[in-house]
Amino acid sequence: MTSSALLAGLRAGVRVREESVVAEWAGIVEWAAGNTVADPEAGAATIRDGFVDTGLPIAGEGAPLVSEFALMELVAVLGRSPDGGRVYVGRVLECAWR
Repeated sequence: MTSSALLAGLRAGVRVREESVVAEWAGIVEWAAGNTVADPEAGAATIRDGFVDTGLPIAGEGAPLVSEFALMELVAVLGRSPDGGRVYVGRVLECAWR
């Protein structure tokens, strides 16, 4: 394989990876819109299976609070640790709401 063919193949792989990341971020933003706690006073805590689900502030001011239980499900789907996943999703939301 020539160097230029190898580089073209690598570039194609990079493009696929970048498109995948954009699709993942768009999915996370859509997920957040469906798992937002709009009014912390009225709905920040709900009982689910005997536990309290609270709205978490994982991004900066102006970004939505998200359901703690839903966040843990998302983090598992993303294959990330609880702490690392929370930071990652928070960064995505920070970008989306700025």
